[in-house]
Formats: sequence, C-alpha cells, structure tokens
Amino acid sequence: DGNLTIDLQGAGPFTGSITLKGQTYPATATINNGQLEGSFQANNKSYAFTATLTGDTLTFKTENTTYTLKKQGGNPLAPGNPLGDARGPTAQPAQASPTGGASSFLRLVPYVVKDDPDYIGGEVLRVLIPAGWQVKGGIEWDLTNTNFPAQTHSFLLNPQGLEAFGLYPNLYYFWSTNQWIPQMAPGSNYKGSIVRQPVDNVFTAMTQLFIPRYRPDLKDAQIVERQELPKLAALSLQGAPPVAGIQSVAYAGRIRFEYQVNGQTVQEDVYAILGAGVSQQLQFVSWNLSGLISIRAAKGKMEEAARLQAIVERSNTPNIQWYNKYTEFVEARHNIAMEEIRQAGIRSKIISNLSNDISDINRQAYENQQKVNDEIAQSRCEQIRDLTAYDDNGKRVVIPNEYPNAWSNGDGNYIASTDPNYDPNKDSNNHGAWSKMSQSAR
Repeated sequence: DGNLTIDLQGAGPFTGSITLKGQTYPATATINNGQLEGSFQANNKSYAFTATLTGDTLTFKTENTTYTLKKQGGNPLAPGNPLGDARGPTAQPAQASPTGGASSFLRLVPYVVKDDPDYIGGEVLRVLIPAGWQVKGGIEWDLTNTNFPAQTHSFLLNPQGLEAFGLYPNLYYFWSTNQWIPQMAPGSNYKGSIVRQPVDNVFTAMTQLFIPRYRPDLKDAQIVERQELPKLAALSLQGAPPVAGIQSVAYAGRIRFEYQVNGQTVQEDVYAILGAGVSQQLQFVSWNLSGLISIRAAKGKMEEAARLQAIVERSNTPNIQWYNKYTEFVEARHNIAMEEIRQAGIRSKIISNLSNDISDINRQAYENQQKVNDEIAQSRCEQIRDLTAYDDNGKRVVIPNEYPNAWSNGDGNYIASTDPNYDPNKDSNNHGAWSKMSQSAR
C-alpha cells in the first residue's frame, strides 16, 4: 500500500518478512481455512496477524490496525498450478528471439539466478534458456533446515506455447524406532526434516509426497507411464560421502502424466530420486526425495521439450564464490540457536564474516558435486540422441541436431539455425561479433 510490504515464500509454512516504512521484521505464517495466520517479530516481541486475499487485494490485520495491499506476486492462499500462468506478474522475460520463425532459429541467452540480498546475495548460478521464455521463482531460504537452508524452486515457461520446466526443492525426512532417541510426533520438524515413516518405493514418494507439496494440480492427472531409472539412482550415491555405520540406498524413477490445458492434451514427466541413509545399529533412517524436475509439452512434443530441458540443465554453472560463502554460512549457523538466526541482525553478522577466499576443501567439494550433477543430467537425458556438443572457446554447449549451424557472440549468447547461409553478423536484430562454433571433440 506504499507503506507496508509483505514478502512470504515457501510452500507452507511460509517464511519471509514484513516491511513498514523502511523497517523490516521477520515473519512466518500458515494457511488456516483459506486465511493466512502468522506472526512477526519486532522489539523482541511476537505480534500476531491475519491476512485474506480477494482477487489481487490483500487485507492485512494486526491488533486494531488494518492495511489494504495490492498483490505483486503469486497468491499463497491458492497456489494452484505454478505452470498455469506463464504471463504472471513474477515472470521475468528473456530477450526477444531473432526473426525468421521458431522453426528456423534457436536463440539461447544466459539467465542469472540471484540470491536474496537479505541473505548472502549476489549471483548463485547461471543457465542458458531459450530467448523469449520466462522464469518464475528462484532461491528459497528455509532456516528450519539445518543442513540445506537454501534451495532452488523455479519454473521456466514458454509464453507462446505449452512447454514448461520445473525445478523443486528436495524434501527431507527422518524416522527412528530407537527408544533412546527422543520420540517425535509424525509430521513434526526435526532440524529441517519431517518426521515420517519411509515410503516403500520412489513412485509412491512422488504421488504421496511430491504432488501434495508442489504440484497438487497433478492429483487427478492420468498416469500413462512409469519408468525405473537405476543408473540415475547409482549416480546420485556418488555425491553422498560415506558415513561409518550408515548404509546408503537410492531408487530413481519417472512418471508421465497426461491432462488438459485450455482444451489441449499435454504430457508432463516428473523425475525423482528416493534416497536413504540407514543405521541398523542406531535404528534410524534419514531419507529424502531429491532430483525433482518436471518437463511439460503438448502430447507428441515431449522429445523436443526434453532436448531443450537437457540444454538448460547441462548449462547450469554455479558461482563458486556464492557456494563457498553458503558452505561457511551453514557451518557457522550450526552453533547459533534457531531463534537467533531468524533475527536479521544476527544473520547479517554471520554473512559479514563470510570469506571470499575459497578453501581447498570447499573447492574440491564444489568440483566433485558439479561432476556428479553433470553425470546425473547426462543420465537423465541419455535416451535423447539428437543433441550435438559444440566448443565455445573451451566451454561445452549442447544444441539440438535440427539446428546444425551454431554461433556464439562470446558473451554467453548463442544462435543456432537450420539455414547454412544464415550469418548473424548480417542480421540487424543482432549485436556484437558472432563466430561460428565447431563441434566439440569431447
């Protein structure tokens, strides 16, 4: 409303902040009977509030004061289908594509994912995306998760079509039958893990955990295919360091859904990895659902969409400086109480002490994880044969075979064309100097 701003994120419970006249207060909230109920911290006290969304107007009440606000982002009271509104207010458009039609050209542009400046801030990673596509979401922080407080939750959408790709935060769980471990009620939170008995297979995990949490719109969609992915499961274990007394297991799978969007039949693949660390001696299991991605396209167009998704996923380049600071942040916060870490002042003190110097341990861990991530991405799309790798001054870029003429401007932008006579340097829609790339020998 010009004075009050509310920024709540997550899939419920929500966390974020309330800003009034330049002063920011940490806030949390849950949904109860269609109404947002929560509290914010100010002057070492907690104050309750409620909020109701009608259309694009939010009515916010605390004690005897009422504010009326206009919506700037998504509706937390009705999450619906996050892929259903490609033109939503939070979408960020990429550059316009070149002239000549989508069938003649493919332009890829860099997209930078940035962190919340109230946390570490700065560039987290960058990827290549098709020009003209839109990005929703980004980095989500959940300070109740002790080991993985920041994760990516984003969607990439084609506003001119039905294609959409989703990337979702991992889900963490814990279960114990050891009488010496304090018993916690199912559904409670244990250091960021939900207390719950393990499920019996990855497909059950996808339908009982992933869909209710992230994609309730798929609840009634028809399942037309299930596929086990043992190689993907084996690769995921390479990224987990061995722990004495813990047996690590993993199972991976893909489910294809089919449903209607605006009268058109679409299909959507959801991938997941069910992993667990089991201690027979201590009688507990720490388990998770990870590698959560989705690929949607019109029925009959899934292979083309999967090729584009593979380009995006394999172009993912994390910022090692941010990764290093994030690792230090996680280590530092283990020594600080949860209520203290929620205070912006304490959090800022930790962040200000983070180092730009990258330790050998952090660098090695970063490189090892990147290698595993690349192998996982390659395994996930290994059935996609119609991709060719090109060399851009030492950087490997994959392009669909249907565009055999690939060009780079040396600044992270790429154009691929079906026309062997096309020269982007002679196209007035382009800027800079473009060089034709050769196929990679690797």
